Amino acid sequence: MYKFNKASAILVFCALFSSLTYASDVDSLIDNITLESPVHNTTTQSSPQPLVLGVSNINIKKNAPLDYTVKKSDTVIKLSNKYLKKLSLWPNLLGVENLSSTKLYPGDKLKLVSVDGTRKILVVSLAGQKFNHYQKLTPQIRTEPINASDYISAFNLRNFMLDVVVMDKESYNKLPTVVGSSNDLAVYYSMGDSIYVKGYQGNVGERVLVISDFRPLKDPTTKEFLGEEYRVNGYGVISSIDKISNLELTSAPNAIMALNRVVKVDNTMDFNIVPHHMESEVNGQIIALYDSLSATGEYNNVVINRGARDGVELGGVFDITNGRKIKDPTSNSDDDKYFDSPQQSIGELLVYKVEDKVSFALVTDSQSEILINSKIKSQ
Repeated sequence: MYKFNKASAILVFCALFSSLTYASDVDSLIDNITLESPVHNTTTQSSPQPLVLGVSNINIKKNAPLDYTVKKSDTVIKLSNKYLKKLSLWPNLLGVENLSSTKLYPGDKLKLVSVDGTRKILVVSLAGQKFNHYQKLTPQIRTEPINASDYISAFNLRNFMLDVVVMDKESYNKLPTVVGSSNDLAVYYSMGDSIYVKGYQGNVGERVLVISDFRPLKDPTTKEFLGEEYRVNGYGVISSIDKISNLELTSAPNAIMALNRVVKVDNTMDFNIVPHHMESEVNGQIIALYDSLSATGEYNNVVINRGARDGVELGGVFDITNGRKIKDPTSNSDDDKYFDSPQQSIGELLVYKVEDKVSFALVTDSQSEILINSKIKSQ
């Protein structure tokens, strides 16, 4: 017969205490959560505002995990896709008070809990805690030092984003110019080459882009000119400054040649992008693609014909729709020979760079092929 000794009793007590603590933590947390009325979120990343707490059950996926441990390979997009039908609801699901409070780290444990029977929220047990103490995510709850660079970002991999350059032609023509290289016979320059740049003003060690003409961006409906986009041909570091400066090429995804221009890397780009509802309702179109002329898909980049002047925000989420013109077989008039089909969402895109008249975005979800000129609508 098994003997119930003193050591066994201690182990059983600890297990019961841990489970009771875990249960009471979650129950207490749920009891103390007060949901706000579901109003339109007016949050921007530059001016955080209170968010609606929790997400309605209809926007939670049926197969959403009740418990999940954050992995190093996770991203905000991956996590959101596990739980939500709409990417923009991610801050609401975490129940954060502002967009700067959404950082999760590998090892954090997530629990999906119902707060009033109609809405759900994710609570977190922090990595490294002795017991599963679940709590609402806030900036103040992490007391132990943690590597700030390890947090789960919108992409985790910077490689998803393109370096994009939009400016007017006059500004482009004033940029420092590539005038040659240490190899007099070379026509094209590549990684490892040392090239000469005329007119560079800056400091040794600065990181730069080498760019050239690419394409004008125009609104397909109004025909308005929205800006000139320039192709990034290479990356490099300034190694010396003079009338003719020296640039060491560290990467060259496209051909680099004389008369290409040089521009400093934009260090202001914010890669801690939090998907969210935008303050303004914005409708537009996809006006340009990369690596394809007519169609694209998930995790590819697109250009949209809406920018800061239209209310687009960094981290804004759009639905991509597939509405099209369909011939009406019942019509005898040329005026109403075609009708617009109902708009259906076939994907989502997340904005990662905002210019005045255009924005650049990543397709984060697609149920079918995404075509050039597809319509978009903010979530």
